[in-house]
Amino acid sequence: MNNRIWLKIDTQLSRKANWLETFYMFVHPFFTGCREKQHGLILWVMLFHIIDDQPLICFFIREMLKDMNHETEVFNSSAGYLEYLESSEYRVPAAVISDITMPGQNGYQLMEQVLSRHPDSRFVLMSGGLDIRDEHKQESCVFLHKPFRQEDFKNAVFSVTPCYQGS
Repeated sequence: MNNRIWLKIDTQLSRKANWLETFYMFVHPFFTGCREKQHGLILWVMLFHIIDDQPLICFFIREMLKDMNHETEVFNSSAGYLEYLESSEYRVPAAVISDITMPGQNGYQLMEQVLSRHPDSRFVLMSGGLDIRDEHKQESCVFLHKPFRQEDFKNAVFSVTPCYQGS
């Protein structure tokens, strides 16, 4: 079924009072909305924040997530993301996808600052080097080594949900 998150809504169940509202409240940390499809299937859409100083990497990640019917917000620096984090326009993501090696503040420092404000935040950290520290593996859901295959990225996106539920 295309590795998408689908939910079959039983028409009799959905008629019961507050069933869908209760379900939405349960999945709210992961999903930003839904798009109806044929035959009673609903595709739930997750929001991801992407932070990388390389615009081409941001573009490819955004396109992969778009192909998976997810929403994205893209930032080219830790400073830009932290500014957004404090704004009234901030929307809670299913996960923050961040490069580790960036000018100024690195991905580890960014993750620590975000977690201090939003302890339920989840991270997918990426790096082209060997700079993945063991002490940060428990705070992050997934580590990706660049370059990564599209299939590895999709698996990382789908592993965010179990990590989120584990907190």
